[in-house]
Amino acid sequence: MKNQWLENESKRWVEEEIIDSQQRKAILSLYPTRNNTSIFFTFALILLSLALLTFLASNWTDIYPLIRTAILIGSLMLFYFLGTRWLEQGKRLIGEVSYLIALLLFGLSIFLIGDMYHYHFNSVFTFLVWSIVALLLYLSYSSRWIWAAGILIIVVGQMVDLFGLREFSWLLFAVFILGFGIIVYIRKIRWMAVVFSLAYFIQIIGLSTEKLSFVWVTVFLILLYFIGKMTQSNVAGKVFETFAPLFMFLFAVFHVLFVDMELNFYQEINIAYFVIHIFLMSLIVLYLYSRQELFSILQLVIFIPSFVVPEISDYLASVALFIFSVSLLMEGFNRRDRQQMNIGTASFLISTFVVYTKVAWGYLSQSLFFLIAGVILLGIGYLLNRQQKVYTEGGGERNDS
Repeated sequence: MKNQWLENESKRWVEEEIIDSQQRKAILSLYPTRNNTSIFFTFALILLSLALLTFLASNWTDIYPLIRTAILIGSLMLFYFLGTRWLEQGKRLIGEVSYLIALLLFGLSIFLIGDMYHYHFNSVFTFLVWSIVALLLYLSYSSRWIWAAGILIIVVGQMVDLFGLREFSWLLFAVFILGFGIIVYIRKIRWMAVVFSLAYFIQIIGLSTEKLSFVWVTVFLILLYFIGKMTQSNVAGKVFETFAPLFMFLFAVFHVLFVDMELNFYQEINIAYFVIHIFLMSLIVLYLYSRQELFSILQLVIFIPSFVVPEISDYLASVALFIFSVSLLMEGFNRRDRQQMNIGTASFLISTFVVYTKVAWGYLSQSLFFLIAGVILLGIGYLLNRQQKVYTEGGGERNDS
């Protein structure tokens, strides 16, 4: 259906002799008919593929192995061929879905064919090949959903490797960084950078928990923050610069509320951790000082490993939360940046609530606890909101970033 607004308006333009009928037809020809039926064909394709998969699953053992292999490979090639044809015809939605189904069938084929012929592929190797194929498929056709599917394959592969085999695949991580990460940097799409940051955080949590020590999360987040600062002119760099301290803030909140000082991972800290941590922190401080980003230097307190002093680590983490939150607020006020002031306000309120929970939960009844907490946060929120208005009403908002 053509754009109804354009059709109605163009009729009025002809009546008012702004354009003639031939010009109206030429304008309408620039906006071809939209085919809304593609979504129905897309869902039909998904349902047909599910029907195929359920049929194979229910009758798998009754099918001759060679026929199984032919069905898998044939289906894979069919969906890839259909996807290519549809994309050439401009049917983007159904073409991308066909490519995603083909990618799914490729991964399943590796597992199923290996099981049929009693050749059990290493789980990491399977996901490594699968992620590389996803990367190559993306390079042949730059669909964001194919890129996201590749990220999902890598994260699932790492979790299987970590919690199933107790290993971490650095090859898979290299594909993640050098393949999918470079694409994020080149494409400059914010949501892709956000997804990449979340996938990075999930992997380093798994690596630190299973292979190193939970405290190594801070090193990997400092590295992400440093990369973000060095590439902050890029959309991806800005996302990394924002999400690294956010993840560290959540890590500190978890530390204050749930971490028991008797846990063994505090005893697993070695000299390598401190050397790498101090080296990265020194680089960041020197870089920020050269750029006169004093508030950013103050915010680095969130990355300081308070757990090196187990007896008072939760109190040190609480102080770090407050300093980080206040520095965000001060920077937001200084730059007249309302968004940053809102983030600083939210982090300050969360820090207050976390510390209050840590101190008062065991001494007050639950109803009194929530009542006092609500009153305190309401009062702090009112004062901060009033202060924001004082700063923004005077000179308006501005953002120097």
